[in-house]
Amino acid sequence: MPNGHKLKAKDKHAGRKTTCPKCGATLRVPSPEPRPISDSSVLALLSDEDGGVTTAARLAPPQTSPTKQCPHCKTRIPSGLPFCPLCDCFLS
Repeated sequence: MPNGHKLKAKDKHAGRKTTCPKCGATLRVPSPEPRPISDSSVLALLSDEDGGVTTAARLAPPQTSPTKQCPHCKTRIPSGLPFCPLCDCFLS
């Protein structure tokens, strides 16, 4: 703060210009410091009661795209590829 004066301002005034009542210096009200998030706040955001994702959906394995096996190197690859990315074998 100007000349070491400590001033208090409400969060809603962040970014506005003001004048120090003691010395008359012009200053901008700083943005408030972000508050740390507690474990209980995180759990509340993730809970089923608040419309979050259900436990079954969180634990379900991701859906995979169809695959096929390369006839040359036997590697499982996505079925849409025209060649094997491992051995460069052309796939019909």
